Amino acid sequence: MRSVQIPQPVSQYLARRWSELSSHQKQEVAKSVIEVSSHYQNREGLNTPWKNHELAYLFYFFPLNLARGCGLFESLKSLLPSQHENFFDLGAGLGNLQILQKIFPESLSGNIYSIEKNQDSTEERQKLHKNVEIPSQDISLWSTSLPQIIPPNSLGFFSYSLVEMKTEMDQLSKFDTLIFLEPSTSHVARKLMSLRSELIENNYLSLAPCTHNKECPLLIHSKTDWCHDRIHFHPPAWFSELEALLPMKNSTLTYSYLVASKLERETGSKGLVRVIGDTLKEKGKTRQAICFDDQRRFLSWLKRDHKEPDRIDHGCLIKIEEPEEKGNELRVKDFTRILKF
Repeated sequence: MRSVQIPQPVSQYLARRWSELSSHQKQEVAKSVIEVSSHYQNREGLNTPWKNHELAYLFYFFPLNLARGCGLFESLKSLLPSQHENFFDLGAGLGNLQILQKIFPESLSGNIYSIEKNQDSTEERQKLHKNVEIPSQDISLWSTSLPQIIPPNSLGFFSYSLVEMKTEMDQLSKFDTLIFLEPSTSHVARKLMSLRSELIENNYLSLAPCTHNKECPLLIHSKTDWCHDRIHFHPPAWFSELEALLPMKNSTLTYSYLVASKLERETGSKGLVRVIGDTLKEKGKTRQAICFDDQRRFLSWLKRDHKEPDRIDHGCLIKIEEPEEKGNELRVKDFTRILKF
């Protein structure tokens, strides 16, 4: 089972901070979380309302997005090009990429340049990094905007910032590799799916979640479906206490993502299949959406053949050997083998 948790040093620091709050203060944090969640329902990507909602970000949105980042980079270990020297964290917030670099040093070995136009979070970020032993960056590596010249071998990382920052293609194309980690809403995910097509036109190779560079089947064959990932989440006790005060629950975390690069000419997942849906029980069978080309396809288990069909984690890379093809389905028979990567 694919699962993720808040990185231990960060969780321990936040647990200490949470324990210092009174019951009334904890209730106020929960109210703030609900207010910010409502703010983010706007489709156009409003600016982050950090001021007056600092604790909502610190205890809720920041740790959840950091956990999503851990899930993403864990799945990218064998897919990312290794020759990056510079990493630009666009919409850096509390410095997520610096923390992720400590967890994934091989994938993120190099200079990190943090771009954050909102400076209200500076004091909170410095406290956090001091307590989780993240070395303080040279002040020149923090900026409110991108430099005019992006050095060679640079990766741009957008974490919940693409829609808000509205970065144009001429800026994006300065990076050798791009990673987008965004909300799993239909609007944002389909925006990413369209951006993928544009990046391919600008000489990028789509590395993930796609295992191919053909047109996106969900864009071609559907006006509403969207591609996203889901991973199981193990919350610490302090987070569960906060969540008990909220109407939203997070037994799993969902997110949309896209990885594209000019440095690779063949994706490391070529020939594999990406699971892009949860297992769905239907009359007489179980189906799960999959993707490996420009056709909309499903992996299926007929009830007469499989009383207990496999439950493959959403987001997995698999290889399917000897399925029975029937319309848009690859049916699992007795002789079918499914290899998980």
